[in-house]
Amino acid sequence: VKDINKNYKVPMGRLLRFNRPEWPFFVPAVLGALVDGSVMPLCTIALVGAMKGFYKVDKDEMREDMEFMCIIFLVIGFSGLL
Repeated sequence: VKDINKNYKVPMGRLLRFNRPEWPFFVPAVLGALVDGSVMPLCTIALVGAMKGFYKVDKDEMREDMEFMCIIFLVIGFSGLL
């Protein structure tokens, strides 16, 4: 049995043919993984932007920046749910 395992190589084409019914699911799965993997880095960038907003002297400008960052967090959250 060990000799067979060492000498026999499974052709990659045969393995891909076995997975042919699942091929349409690969593209949405990869796109979903990309979106899910980008949520935390985007959230970090948005958090840094929100912290920068607290250093503004003008209260109205600070409020505008915070409202914009809240919208960004909502967009990131909803995209993570999809």
